This record gives sequence, structure tokens and C-alpha cells, in this order.
Amino acid sequence: MYRMAAVFGRRLTQEIWNFTGVQVALRFRVIDDGKKVDKSKPAEVQSTPKAAPIKALHIDIDQKHQGVNRARIEFLYSSSATVFPLGFKMRFVRDYRLLTNSQAKAKADCLRAHQERFLSQMETCTTWEIATLDLEDHATEATLRQLIMNIPDPANPKSRLFHSVNKMFMKKEYIFRFHPSRSQNARDVVAGLCVYIKGLWQGVIDVVKFNKFFTDTAIDRAKDAWWDPIQRCVMTKADEEMQSILKADSDLIFPEKKVIVDVPQTTTSMTGSSQGSDDMLSTSSISTFRTKGTTTTRKSRATKGKVKLPSATNTVASETDTTLSGSTLTEKDISLLLSRIMQALQLQNIATSTTSAPPGGDKTGVSK
Repeated sequence: MYRMAAVFGRRLTQEIWNFTGVQVALRFRVIDDGKKVDKSKPAEVQSTPKAAPIKALHIDIDQKHQGVNRARIEFLYSSSATVFPLGFKMRFVRDYRLLTNSQAKAKADCLRAHQERFLSQMETCTTWEIATLDLEDHATEATLRQLIMNIPDPANPKSRLFHSVNKMFMKKEYIFRFHPSRSQNARDVVAGLCVYIKGLWQGVIDVVKFNKFFTDTAIDRAKDAWWDPIQRCVMTKADEEMQSILKADSDLIFPEKKVIVDVPQTTTSMTGSSQGSDDMLSTSSISTFRTKGTTTTRKSRATKGKVKLPSATNTVASETDTTLSGSTLTEKDISLLLSRIMQALQLQNIATSTTSAPPGGDKTGVSK
């Protein structure tokens, strides 16, 4: 029989007798793989350690009425069985030497591999809250073990949450075994077992009768907890406090991803004569001087320092327009530069007027 590593042997033997009327003996032994081992030869020294043997629960029955008794055991733990003694779900697998064809032996090897993973991966947790596990209540005719083994899995109500529950050897605690996929739900139930059992049967059974199954310390600790019928879980004041903290400090809750604010960059180009004049008046610096309205692009501003006058490399001629580009200037330099430009324009006008004839005068030259 595969599926169990440690059992409450005496109790399970009695339950099998109650179900089938067959007296059995239970042993937890290594699974026979059909390989013969010659014990007369000395064991070979191996550099690598051997793998741990794969064990399972074995049932021994009396040879008298062996056929009938084996049939009853096989039916009790058959592949179609849904009710098991003590609630321990197990399947009956025949001895490897009794299998007749290769297909059956291959499936037996597959079951051996399943049993190995079962023993290595099955998770456990313990509790000290249980006072008695197999005491039967006269009114309900139920034991705490039966109530625990019938707790459904919240994720899959058709299956049971726990695989087994037993008292530990030489210790006062009780140990629960469950599948790794049910680990979180199983541990939550064990943590509030007293309240959870009462909540499931509330309204059906007088839950005060369940107090006999638990220690006084567990009953006192359960006074601070209650059953939530909507979420179907145990709630405590600490759980409510967690929710209140999240609601009270919502302004300190940061998103999972860092928020990056996209700030638009300022443009470094300005167009039009009005923009150039406004920037010049507001920042006491100029980027462009021109004799006529033209569109130019200013260079990036430099830090204030020495004044650099426009050089020949910064003067660009395009047809009749002349554009002068300068670095940062003070107001005094700008005034001086503007006055020089105005003087140059006045001299140009005087030279133009002297070359042309005065208004109303005679033309100069030799008459023919």
C-alpha cells in the first residue's frame, strides 16, 4: 500500500477491522522492485552514496482464508474507493512478484517513482492546540480526526485539504501532512484550527462541544478570533488592523513602478525681430543684430565673462543684408555699438546726397 510514511498503526489496524472484519498487521518496509540480492556476497564499496530506499505501508494477513481476506482489502483501497479508514487516502498495490505481465510491472515501477516523490515532497506542519484526536463525541458520533480529514480544499472543494493527521512519536504535538500545492491554505487552517472547525459546523452542531478536543490555551486564544462566513476564513483583530493601516496611510503607498515626469525641454531657437528684442531687453544680452528684418538662429548662451566683439568669422553677408552675431554684451557696449551704426548710416546718406543734382538746379557739364 503506497501513500503513507508514518501511521497511527494500532488505530488504523482497528479501523480496517471495523471496515472489513479482517485482522491485519501493518509494516512500513522497502518496496520490492523484483531484483534479487545475494546476501552471501560482500557489499561493494561505492564512491557515491546509494539513494535512500523507497518505503511504503505493507499489510500482512493470515494465510487462512487468504483469498477472501485479500479481496476485501483490495476492494477497500481500490482505485474506485472514496471512503477510507481514518480518512487516509491510499491505494492497494499487489506485490511485484505476483504481477504476471510486463505492462503491469512497468506500471508498478511508475507507482514506485510516485511514492518516492510523495515521501520527499509532502509538506508538514505541527500544532500543540489539540488535546485529543480520536475521542468520539456521543451526540455527533464524530471524532476530531474525522472533522479534520473532511475539511475541503478551498481551491478545490471536491478534494480534501489534508492527507493525514497523527500524534507525533515521543512528542505532544500533532503533525499534519498535505500536498505542496495546498500549503498556504493548510497552514492557515492549522493556525486557527479551533475557530475554523467551529465555523464550518456552526448552526449544524453545538460548537461548544468541540471544546473538549482542544487545550485550554487554544480555547483562550480563540476568543480573539471569529469566523468570517463570506470569505470562509478565520479573522482576528490583527487582520482588521492590517486593513485599517492600508486605508489610513494611502498617501504613503507608492506604485510598484517609479513614476517619471516628462518635462518638455526649452527651445534654443527664436524667430522674428520681436522675439529677439524681447530677449535682449529681458536678459541684457543679444544674439543677433541686423540691418533689415531677417530670420536668424542664435547660438547657445555663454556664461558672462570677457566681452567678445564680433569678428569677421561671425559676419555673414547675404546679398544686401548684413548680419552680425555677438556674444554676451553689457548695456554700455550695446549703446556704443548702436551709436556707431547710426553714425555709419548718416555718413552713407550724406555721401548719396552730394553725388546727385540739387533740386531745381542745372545739370553740370559741357553743353553741346
